[in-house]
Order: sequence, then structure tokens, then C-alpha cells
Amino acid sequence: PPPPPPPPPLFFHPDAGIREQPRSRGLGDVYKRQIVNKGFGHLRMTKDISSNLYIELFSQFGFNDFLLMKNRKLYGSGLRYKVISNDKLIAFVGIGGMKEDEKYSLKTENFKSLFRSTNYFTWSINISENAILNNTAYYQLDTSKPKDHRILYHGDLEFELNEKITFTFILNYRYDNDPHGTLGKTYIQVSNGIEFSF
Repeated sequence: PPPPPPPPPLFFHPDAGIREQPRSRGLGDVYKRQIVNKGFGHLRMTKDISSNLYIELFSQFGFNDFLLMKNRKLYGSGLRYKVISNDKLIAFVGIGGMKEDEKYSLKTENFKSLFRSTNYFTWSINISENAILNNTAYYQLDTSKPKDHRILYHGDLEFELNEKITFTFILNYRYDNDPHGTLGKTYIQVSNGIEFSF
């Protein structure tokens, strides 16, 4: 099969539901039902400079109640280089910078605005004719405070059951060595679903 296509330049991803989640806010561990309410929209424009090198402009808006993030806005640009492309694998590496503004539902430190260096490696693997594994790993740091860095990973497995039904499995991982407020350093989310095409 041909290499998997790049992600669409504009998309919005909402996520809502209920999960069991132990949480601590400084008042002892509390085991409660946590409402999952998050979403983001992403716009990315890419222009090729050569056969393997591209320039990018991107913007994003999002919110995540579990991280107490009321909204997050960012915009930036960078360079993207195609490392490999064949029938089984396509991979890119990217470097750039972005302006980031975040508002939190906290009594103190409820706003954060900074400029981050953002670097990523993204790769898609054709496991079989019916299955594709997409991966993106980010390393981001605060340019004014290099010890403040994040490691992010997003992976999704798509398995096509037939022409109209696709099973998806998604893993999100986030590590922030200098988290905002009382938030923990590590955040992991696993989800799965079924997509119907009409």
C-alpha cells in the first residue's frame, strides 16, 4: 500500500465522557468520578522548499478540564524535514518556535504566557493492508527557562475492519518537569473507539 497521507491541515477533536480517577489537590487522595471534557482545534500550513524540506505555520486552540486548563492558545512556525518515505514507513523531523498562552482554573498562577522551542519526530507505519500506526513525539522547552521542558507523545492505531468501519486505539502521554500550580508532572490517557464512514 502507499505511505499513509499526512494529517489534515485543519481539524477539531472533542473528547467527553466519564472515568474513574484518583486525584489529590493537597487535601489528601480523593477517589471520584472525573468528567473528561477536553478538545482542541489545530491549523497547520506547510510549503515545500525542496523535495524533502518544508516550512510550516501553525496555530492551536484547546481546553482540558482534567488539567484544569480553561483554554490554551498558541501559534508558531518552523522547518520540517522528510527523513524517509516508502511503502511501509514515512517519517519527518521538525524544529521551530511558538508563542503559548494558557489560562487555568486555579486561584493562583491562573495565567501563563511564554515562548517555547518545539521539536518533534513523527512517523507512520503501515503494519498491514488494514492497519496503520501513527506516532508523534515532542520535546518542548521554555526559551527563558531551559529547565522547564515537556515531553509529549501521541500515538494512534487504526485498524480497518471493512470499508465503512475502523477501530481506533489512542495513547497520549505528557511529562512536564515544571508543572503549573498543583498539577502533577505526568499525564496519561488511553482511549479507543469505532469510526463509521458513510
